[in-house]
Amino acid sequence: MWNCPVCDRKNNTPFCPVCGFDPSADAEAVPTFAPLTGAVPSAAGLRRERSGLTLCPDCGSTAFCLEKDSGLARCRICGHALPIRPGKKTITAISAGNAHTAVLYSDGTVRCVGKNNWGQCNTGTWRDIVAISAGFENTLGLRADGTVVATGNNYAGKSMVHTLSGIRGIHAIDASKGGHSLFLRQDGTVVSLGDNSDGERNVENWKDLTAVSAGSGHSLGLKSDGTVLSTGQNNGRCDTQQWCDITVISAGTWHSLGLKKGGTAVATGRNAEHQCDVSSWKNLIQLCGGKYFSAGLRRDGTVCIASTSVSYQMAEGWTDIVTLAAGDQHLVGLRADGTLVSMGVNDDGQCSVDSLML
Repeated sequence: MWNCPVCDRKNNTPFCPVCGFDPSADAEAVPTFAPLTGAVPSAAGLRRERSGLTLCPDCGSTAFCLEKDSGLARCRICGHALPIRPGKKTITAISAGNAHTAVLYSDGTVRCVGKNNWGQCNTGTWRDIVAISAGFENTLGLRADGTVVATGNNYAGKSMVHTLSGIRGIHAIDASKGGHSLFLRQDGTVVSLGDNSDGERNVENWKDLTAVSAGSGHSLGLKSDGTVLSTGQNNGRCDTQQWCDITVISAGTWHSLGLKKGGTAVATGRNAEHQCDVSSWKNLIQLCGGKYFSAGLRRDGTVCIASTSVSYQMAEGWTDIVTLAAGDQHLVGLRADGTLVSMGVNDDGQCSVDSLML
């Protein structure tokens, strides 16, 4: 357990999940910030402005802690206090479920649009969230302390995250496009909840993982050596044994995708709509899969689509995209300027993302 010198939070993780301070990477375990005049930014701002150096005007120290209630950043050496300049609220993550879309903001809050028949969009009270995952009629949120919250459909117990309350150190979460949920621990092992009728939760022996992804009836796990584990209903979607040098995985509804180190993609599973025709893709930094399509994000911020549906192919005109999220039949993109774009089926308002923008 250690105290973050930026936000004064107690942590048991290698880096502070709230403000991003990494004691192993920052010289002398002291953060460095850009020059400021009379005020320091919020914790998120301190992280963004770490390239320069801020000195305490009294003693020259660089170690400030943010006080929760006073609105001050206080020097840890001499106690000199500076007012905190409020950081701008931004969208930090997006996730698309079966028929709803979830957005995570820099202040740790979450909002959703779309189908809410099971309460999957009821995230208004969530706080201190660092990661989100929208699944089939449910939504998961990962708190900064490594615990999980959930709302929505609880089929087969997939949203019973209170049973994980004794398991801290959750590193990543993924709500499936079916009836199960995956939770990756800091130690590289996996726990799961929900349906296991196809063996999609047979992950108890998985180790040394860096990422997990849940499809409809199958699960993927990315190992630190770049290979991919899979379990569940196959029909080709679990044929990942020969994959290597993988850096990103994504389980579509009925297919699986992998991003290789060189920026190319591999795919396996259902290909009736050509969603696995990704071999020509290059310069990728992200990919994701829905039911009838696959989407890839290039380094230049443009998007490539594999699908026979013209509606999804229209996303190839998007520009300045920094991240993508694939739902069952809709796709959402976050632009560099903080705006959202979407396309696909909008029967339940899952593509009506204008209300989520700041």
